[in-house]
Amino acid sequence: MKQIPYKSFKNKKILCREDLNVPTTYHNGKHTITSLNKFYATQSNLKPLLEAGAQVGILTHFGRPANDGSDQKEYSVEFMVTVLRDLYKVPVTFCSSIQNKTIPFRSKEIILFENVRLNAGETSNDEVLADRYNSMCDVYIFNAFATSHRAHSSTEAIIKIAKEVYLGPLVEYEIKQLDTAMNNPTRPLIAIIGGKKVSTKFDLINNMLNFVDTLIVGGGIANTFLKSNGINIGSSICEDNFLEQSNNLLNNKGKNKIILPIDVITAKSIDSRIGNNVTISKGVANDEMILDIGTQTALHYSSIIKQAKTILWNGPLGVIEKDLFKDGTKVIAQAINKSDAFVIAGGGETVFAIEMFGISNRINYLSTGGGAFLEYLNGTKLPSLKAFEKRKKS
Repeated sequence: MKQIPYKSFKNKKILCREDLNVPTTYHNGKHTITSLNKFYATQSNLKPLLEAGAQVGILTHFGRPANDGSDQKEYSVEFMVTVLRDLYKVPVTFCSSIQNKTIPFRSKEIILFENVRLNAGETSNDEVLADRYNSMCDVYIFNAFATSHRAHSSTEAIIKIAKEVYLGPLVEYEIKQLDTAMNNPTRPLIAIIGGKKVSTKFDLINNMLNFVDTLIVGGGIANTFLKSNGINIGSSICEDNFLEQSNNLLNNKGKNKIILPIDVITAKSIDSRIGNNVTISKGVANDEMILDIGTQTALHYSSIIKQAKTILWNGPLGVIEKDLFKDGTKVIAQAINKSDAFVIAGGGETVFAIEMFGISNRINYLSTGGGAFLEYLNGTKLPSLKAFEKRKKS
């Protein structure tokens, strides 16, 4: 990948695709940001640009508005101006439309453009829109790994036609960490996979079995594997249409690699005030559901984590939004915190768990991408990166 010649960008118009799709609470027409991690992540790219005297423009998306170019105020990114101004200590201007005839680019200042997904044609990868992005700048920097699995105008079409284009440092670093974990990890390499649906992560688990030493499973995903192996899981979340595939993976490619719960915490509903620790071999009562891994499972998983030299983590192992069902994930987080392994974690729910249990400083690399993180580990060729590869070859 070409190194970005930041020092040569003085007075040049640099348009950066960043990922500022931050978590917020929305009340009375006002967004309150609950995590600034994605703002901090932009510093490796925006700070050297500003120091070089570049004229910086930021494109980002926020949420999933209807892509018709209409005025949807709840999806406006204008509320981010103050955060950027406080972080970079430079003037920040909000530009409500990329169609403005005069866009106020100035050296050592930032323009924040309106949510790209409010631009008609963005999510359909419109080339005319990409050409408009290109006409606004001298250089385009794609620094939003979290969107690299989307074939959109600001993530693929622009990369194909930009006058001068670079992969940003955040993207390069993320690729480097994931490639190392997949191709040249320090072993043992342990993967921890949680979440509700096996259907969304089945291909990921299948591909991970090619390079991990052990794959720990929890959450609703574990339920499907357990039922596929003849275990009664009561009224737990389960995808019956994946039972045959799960059983085949568990007892063939995943044999001796996939580790399932040996006991679980069950209750009649997610809002129950009392949970039961049930041994898996005895089965779960028909009117109860699995909502967390059990105490023995948490200890067993922790002992495996203790031996790891590289850890990949995606997804909580229980319903951590409820105090009664968060202890399993908490024990796993504590085990990771005590481990001397290199830890890579990604996904929105994983970030939530990491922050909940106060181990952010222990994670060596926290991926900014959720879907992109998973698809890359799945071996999928991401549209943004494919576009760069084609430019490199041409």
